[in-house]
Amino acid sequence: MDVIFEYAERRLQGLIESEKGQTKKFPNTDNWYEYKAGRSGYFQNISIKNILKICDDQETKIYITIPKGLFVLKNSIFLKSEKQLDEKVVNSIISNISFARGELVEDNYILAFKQITEIAVKAMSPGVNDPGTAINAIDYLTDLFALRMQKNDNGIIIHKENATLRVAVVTFKELMYNVMASLRTYCKHDPVMVEKLLWMMVYLQKQPAAEDNYHKVIKEEMTTLLEQAKNSFDSEWDVLTIDKMIAG
Repeated sequence: MDVIFEYAERRLQGLIESEKGQTKKFPNTDNWYEYKAGRSGYFQNISIKNILKICDDQETKIYITIPKGLFVLKNSIFLKSEKQLDEKVVNSIISNISFARGELVEDNYILAFKQITEIAVKAMSPGVNDPGTAINAIDYLTDLFALRMQKNDNGIIIHKENATLRVAVVTFKELMYNVMASLRTYCKHDPVMVEKLLWMMVYLQKQPAAEDNYHKVIKEEMTTLLEQAKNSFDSEWDVLTIDKMIAG
């Protein structure tokens, strides 16, 4: 987990740094021209410099519709352009994007959340029953979530003072839900683990956020966890304990 965390932390810090001072907004893309990927695989990396040059040459803006790290199906809509592009230009754009059959944390910090969550879930499975490892995993997730809260959800690349390229991102809400949905399933029956997850939520609510809705997302996930945990606990004392923790 140390290695996974360090790669993700470095990647996130670089993205946060690149967003500093960014105020430009990207245009609405609903009526833009749509193009398919033409190949399948995990969207691993993108040559920003080369694609920005294509945008300059074609006098257009580009929106990559699928976040890095997700699996792209060859017939899915993968990019949109403000202006119509011929097949040669589309192929040139796609050639500057790498697709792979595997995933790398160095290129995609989202994978770190996924891998650390999987470690926690496996540790809480009946066959393993290792709550100590699960607690450590939640500590790492807490640190990563606090860092992710400093990043915007927009994925906009500013070029020559214009919002020229946008790459879709996994939003904070989606990321938090995906992590908590898995952890709730395997941890909601265990008072110690529920208390640890609530501690994470309380801590994150006190952290600075790049966008106002992040704290609302955390509150919603906390409420869902509490509801499911109370329905899973056998002891009324456990219910009272977590209620006191939230109230205090």
